[in-house]
Amino acid sequence: MTRRGRASRLLGRVEPLLLLAFGLGAFVFAYGPRYTALMNPSFRWVTLAGAVLVVLMGLALLVVPRRAPGRSAVLIFGALGLLVAIGRPDTSQSDAIVPPDVGPALAREGYDELLIESLFRTLSEEVEDVPEGLYVVTGRVHRPPSAGDAPRDVLLYPKVACCLADALAYAVHLDLTGGATVPEGAAWVYAYGRLRRLDTPLDTPPFKVGAIAFTAVSRRYVLEVDEMVDYRTLLEDVTEKIPKVQCGAFLKALQATGLAEVLAGEGPFTIFAPIDSAFLRHVEALDTSGSGTVDAPRLRKYVESFVIRGSTSRSDLLELPVIETLSGRRLGIEVVNGRPIIQGARILFADQIGRNGVLHIVHPAWAPDAD
Repeated sequence: MTRRGRASRLLGRVEPLLLLAFGLGAFVFAYGPRYTALMNPSFRWVTLAGAVLVVLMGLALLVVPRRAPGRSAVLIFGALGLLVAIGRPDTSQSDAIVPPDVGPALAREGYDELLIESLFRTLSEEVEDVPEGLYVVTGRVHRPPSAGDAPRDVLLYPKVACCLADALAYAVHLDLTGGATVPEGAAWVYAYGRLRRLDTPLDTPPFKVGAIAFTAVSRRYVLEVDEMVDYRTLLEDVTEKIPKVQCGAFLKALQATGLAEVLAGEGPFTIFAPIDSAFLRHVEALDTSGSGTVDAPRLRKYVESFVIRGSTSRSDLLELPVIETLSGRRLGIEVVNGRPIIQGARILFADQIGRNGVLHIVHPAWAPDAD
């Protein structure tokens, strides 16, 4: 057999193995914890159908190998298999750059509301100037790579219609020389200042923040910032986010034990509010005396088992094997189909942001810790 024949025969054996590896890797990915972070779980069946098709192709080639498979096909499927095996796209910041739902901008006399995208819409309509003046602008502050000048902060505004694939990203340069400072730890701000048109355009290279690429940075305008306000200061306390209809019994327990006053403090706190039905069953079980009431210290310890210190989002929970509550209880977390399951409870509604923390609605309520 010639050298070329031996090479073709070897490729004929490698190609189906790569197909099988890629198909099985797609199965693992579809049921792994990263799937819902990167893909829409409603379309999991598409991934599984594709995995089945690739596996069948691999099995078919094992039974009846091709005489001369193309090297390009082997390289392509080899690269795809490698991505399935070790690939891990960076989505660590993608949640933080989506505008939070905080309602209308904080009104202030003399300042008009302006979306950054309005600058680009105006320019695309071939209107020469955007009126200079006082504006309040929303966005996230970021310092992109310098284009040769001194480092300059920009205010980012991603417009997400459906998902990251439908994102439009805008930014405007900021002038902070007037003494305005970025609130510490702020993910989203209201910036009050004067919009000024520049005679000499600024140059900022394209850059990425998380999963969104910013290629449209206003070159002709700068916002001279007077003040920046953290959007969280405009929100209600995290306890006020608890729905009274579904979780009213839990809310009353917070108030009765005095824990509501603690959770109205600076924080941050993360609350896992249980649905009433399961929560009330466990509260009734705490009444071992049969008096119809539960002593306050015992009830408070149970209620504290639904609160942890810090601001912990749903995506954070995917990375944590265990969390410790205010009561000192340690709750185990497992990831099932890309969703965190806390002590056997599912998160029904996640990431309800308050001024001083995060609220998650869970079901069922976990049982009280053994005394």
